[in-house]
Order: sequence, then structure tokens, then C-alpha cells
Amino acid sequence: LTGTVWLHRFEDILCDFTMGEVCKFAVDLLCGSSLMDDRRMIERYAAHFPAGTSMKDMNHYEQFFLKDVFAEYDYGSKHNLLIYNITNPPAFNISKFVHGIPVAFFAGSHDDLVQPADYQRLLREIPPGMLVFKRTIRGFSHLTWFTGTDTAFLQYMTDFVSLLLTYNPV
Repeated sequence: LTGTVWLHRFEDILCDFTMGEVCKFAVDLLCGSSLMDDRRMIERYAAHFPAGTSMKDMNHYEQFFLKDVFAEYDYGSKHNLLIYNITNPPAFNISKFVHGIPVAFFAGSHDDLVQPADYQRLLREIPPGMLVFKRTIRGFSHLTWFTGTDTAFLQYMTDFVSLLLTYNPV
């Protein structure tokens, strides 16, 4: 815990000393970069990363990369057997997700976290009739949705609000 405090202080100093460039570089490396991302918002985001998630979430995300399967968390053979009654975690069957729930996909063309093959696979596995909207926005990174400029915001918000009003009327 003490190391964590010193590490955060070092990160803050490094980000301040380089006027945010080191933080922005690290985020761009992981998430992709966009000219529509607001640099100040990236710095704020980087200062709190990975707030809102746990190491277990990050390990689970890593398992998707390493095993190329969309599955429950892998606790290791011994614990998987106790939890799932099998040695490997069961794969998620997207086709059995609750039917009748409309799904919309917004993607960014510069999103380095979401690989095109994974995105296409997900689109194929969504049950027929559930996908009501999909749009890839040129120049968006993984973070542009919440670190973007006002211009970026306007590129998707009209569609987003229209979908909410159509599928979740007040």
C-alpha cells in the first residue's frame, strides 16, 4: 500500500513535468489515439486509471486475449471444478442472451483495444433481430466517447438519443 502511494506521486510528478505527454502517450498506446480526444480529459482519465475496475476484471480481459474465447473467469482447473463443475471456464453463449433486448453498437475506427476480428465475431454471434443499430465513427479511439471534444460528442449523441427514445420511450 505504501508503494502505491509513492507510485501515484511519481506518476503525478511525471505527468506534470512532461505537461501530460507521458500520460497521454501511455493511454494512446493502450486505447488508440484520436485528434478528437481532449488532451485535458485524457490527463484526468490517466490520473485515475484504473479506477472503477479491479485486478480480477483486468485479468479476465487478459484471458480473452490469451485464450481467444469469450468465457467466464478462469480460476485455474482446481477452482474451476469447484465453481463450474468443469476444469475450464464455460464459454459465454451470446446467442442465448435474453431475447427482445435491443442492442446497439457504436465503434471507433481508431480503437486499439477492440480488434476488428473480435468486433466482427461479436456481431455474428448476436441473435438475429437483437442488433438494431451499428455505426463505426471515423477517427474515434476507445476513449473518445467520454474524453472527446464537443465536436466528437455531437457525432454520436443524436443517434444515441434517437435510440433511447425509440427503444426506451418515456
